[in-house]
Amino acid sequence: MVIRDLSTLADQADQKVKSALRRKRAELPDRPGVYLMKDDAGEVIYIGKALSLRKRVSSYFQKGRRHDPKTIALISKIADFDIIITDNEIEALMLECNLIKKHRPYYNVLLMDDKHYPYLKMTVDESYPRLFIARRVERDGARYFGPYAHAGGVREALKLVKRLFGLRSCRKEIAREANRPCLNYQIKLCSGPCSGAVSREEYLDLCHRSALFLSGHGRELIKELSMRMKAEAGALNFEQAARFRDQIKAVQAVMERQKIIDTSLEDRDVIALARAEQRIAVQIFNVRAGKLTGQRLFTADDAGASDGEVMSAFIAQYYAINDPIKRLLLSHTPDDEALLVRWLEERLGSKVKIHLPLRGSKHELMKMAAINAEYKLRAELSGISDRNAEKRSADNLEALRELFRLVGYGDIGEKCRIEAYDISNLAGSDAVGAMVVMENGRLAGSEYRNFRIKGNFNREQDDYGMMAEMLRRRFKRLLKDEKILPQAILIDGGRGQLNVALSLLREAGLERKIKVLSLAEGREEVYLPEQLLPLRLPRDSRPLHVLQQLRDEVHRTAIEHHRRLRAKRLRRSVLDEIKGLGPVRKQAMISSCGSVAEIALMPSTELAARSGIPLALAERVKAYLDNRLGAEGAE
Repeated sequence: MVIRDLSTLADQADQKVKSALRRKRAELPDRPGVYLMKDDAGEVIYIGKALSLRKRVSSYFQKGRRHDPKTIALISKIADFDIIITDNEIEALMLECNLIKKHRPYYNVLLMDDKHYPYLKMTVDESYPRLFIARRVERDGARYFGPYAHAGGVREALKLVKRLFGLRSCRKEIAREANRPCLNYQIKLCSGPCSGAVSREEYLDLCHRSALFLSGHGRELIKELSMRMKAEAGALNFEQAARFRDQIKAVQAVMERQKIIDTSLEDRDVIALARAEQRIAVQIFNVRAGKLTGQRLFTADDAGASDGEVMSAFIAQYYAINDPIKRLLLSHTPDDEALLVRWLEERLGSKVKIHLPLRGSKHELMKMAAINAEYKLRAELSGISDRNAEKRSADNLEALRELFRLVGYGDIGEKCRIEAYDISNLAGSDAVGAMVVMENGRLAGSEYRNFRIKGNFNREQDDYGMMAEMLRRRFKRLLKDEKILPQAILIDGGRGQLNVALSLLREAGLERKIKVLSLAEGREEVYLPEQLLPLRLPRDSRPLHVLQQLRDEVHRTAIEHHRRLRAKRLRRSVLDEIKGLGPVRKQAMISSCGSVAEIALMPSTELAARSGIPLALAERVKAYLDNRLGAEGAE
């Protein structure tokens, strides 16, 4: 009997783990990054990269999917996983390499070779600096740009910079007397400093502009190339325009600077702060020898402290038990910064510098830390990523029971479902509504619903009318399926919104089955049907925090739905009305030709040549635009 009970407990624990992993996978972002698989002891057993974290991680757990023996063994050991979001797959590749070398996971293949990612190196100790490919970053005073994912990419970048700015890569001594120009000058891959074709001041200016470009400040260059491309296309020099187009693409590729490896080779900690729904998250990235080798997330309840106070408290608490570092990159200025620096310097025994990066690669690294902090905080608030998710859900449920007793609604029983509603619009246009659900203290994302407001509210912003339309449609659905009746509904707003909900509950005959209350933003007042004056809960009370979490979540969901709808409407154009013109070809026409007005003015042959669409389709587009614009002119 004891063995059977132990077996049952083990099965229940295993089911809880699987359920937690399912919830966590469901909320993964569709973004590039690195995932770290962990066993039940918390040890990292596998590290992988992904173009889409959601698709890649979910593929491990899909039923019926065939895996090799190693992956099957890995899946059987997975008890949890963590992620680090990056901007692109190349960054994920480099971060994966760094983390594998640090953690040495059992299921990863770790090849001990001396491969290094390629860089572009610019010498600074020469009268006429050179730019060439290097495999190692050394402390020699030179400037390094990169790293690049492969040799082909760095060679293409070197060729592009030489063509754009004419920097030399040869070791030739440059004498005072002009020499015969080399082949690179003849084919326009060098400005020819050895032949006297460019002065030293002019050449150093070219080096300066090259360094700005390779450092990620290439937007001005792209604008210039775009203008030249359009000018050549306007002059019907399509071949030259195509060359400029290819250069723009190459420039954009070069501008994708990699933040995962820092050519300064400095040790630094990157600390970013995020807030949401009465919770705080602090993400720290550990950069050692220029490489991102580790990361941790810290969360806490938001007691109303300022950003500077939170940052100061975190630095003091973290470095009280961890070795300080010479360089700190922070998202917010800490309170008592000078005092903190003196304390850190005493602990470290050397100078400590705190920096808030506003641009460049350091800012990009800080932004990546902030993105990870925001995502993981949202994940925790959704109850999918916190190890104490069950406890948080229980606390939320108890807070709701306390709230129901407090407002005179009685006990809600063992289970509780609350639906929260809000609307979003811009002066009545693109009006939408949203519903979010909390079941037993946990936000249930699969139960969320979005509503497209169908009534004509364009002339005036009738918030009450929009709310009434959404609730009427929802209550009609509840009458058909009473199994999903909520114990209560929460309305975002004050007395007016509450009265709208009350009248519609009476209209549907649900006023005795569903409780209703509203929460007004600002003073955080709770409005109830039977009370004339609103109820003000203590700012630090758990029931108020749960109501705020629901209100903020439905507000965020409504705004996101409104923005998606508005963006979709703004993206539509007259080209969408042309049959046979798909989104890919439409985008090609807009990108290569500009606006619809420009397309309408050019001949069909030029339209076909620029955008790459068939001539027959170009003629059909021209005919449609001519008829459409002619009709509008007649009107």
